[in-house]
Amino acid sequence: MDRVTTADTVDRGRDFPGATAFPATPMGDDGSIRYDVLRRVLDEALEAGVTGVAPGSTTGEGPFLSQDEKRDLLVATVEHVGGRAGVVASVGSMTTGEAVRMAEASERAGASALLVTLPQFFPLTEAEVRGHFTAVADATSLPVILYNQALARTELPPRLVVDLAMESSNIAGIKEASGRTTRIAELVATCPADFAVYCGSGHLALQGLLAGARGWFTGFTNVDSETCVRFCEAARTGDWELARRLYELTVPLSRVLYDRRPIAVSMKRALVERGYAAGEPRAPLHGLSDADRSLLGQLMDDFVAAKQRVLPVDEGPSPSNGDRANLSLIHI
Repeated sequence: MDRVTTADTVDRGRDFPGATAFPATPMGDDGSIRYDVLRRVLDEALEAGVTGVAPGSTTGEGPFLSQDEKRDLLVATVEHVGGRAGVVASVGSMTTGEAVRMAEASERAGASALLVTLPQFFPLTEAEVRGHFTAVADATSLPVILYNQALARTELPPRLVVDLAMESSNIAGIKEASGRTTRIAELVATCPADFAVYCGSGHLALQGLLAGARGWFTGFTNVDSETCVRFCEAARTGDWELARRLYELTVPLSRVLYDRRPIAVSMKRALVERGYAAGEPRAPLHGLSDADRSLLGQLMDDFVAAKQRVLPVDEGPSPSNGDRANLSLIHI
């Protein structure tokens, strides 16, 4: 199968060209998940045109959710999305057996694909990596997307990724988020043509798509889904000047969102700044400091103004500077 170049030539539930949204998980004062707010967050991303959503990821405070909460969050997302996009379930555990059970439960819940991480506490041997991913892939009929994380204790070199893709028919892609500028190009050049390489590093999104990444797995949709979707569309159609301008819109915010605090903290605060009742991160995490909140708010105001210069509003009154609720295609 040739590499996918347009969203019209793929199964939207199994392949994710374009932008895939990684939403923060809204919570109430008691720490419970606010599904009413989540549905509005999802609708915004879907209206903008994302090809996938990934609930309960690192951005969504997945490591701080119980297994029951992860299951309920996935079920609620699948039901609300209703086939409008694919739903990627996060599968990560300290043991292979638990990861297998999570994969099986995710398939029963209606997930479209699995994003599978390695256990994080100990570095693993190559044989252990193969055993973990193969066991999860063998337990499900869903496409398995490997996750190469920047902070992972175990590296996934391209050679091993190629071997896994060749050995398991449903190991179908990788979210490459190691932060290495050449890694996506290496994977695109060496992996099978029907193996999807997704960019997972916000600060390398432009370089990643230029190198041939099929899509962008991103939490920046919590700031503005439309910019993420339009950026990917511009890259897909070869309008690299527009892609560059849209990417440059994200850079100042990304430096704060990704570098100051864990992404789950920053992206949840971005939703709050935009008027969503997303709450505070779950303990032991703390919210942003007053200084960082002020900086984030100012940068988001700057983003609104800059976006209007790159993507002018065709109809109706233009949002004023600082009107963060108008960042997306629909109002919240």
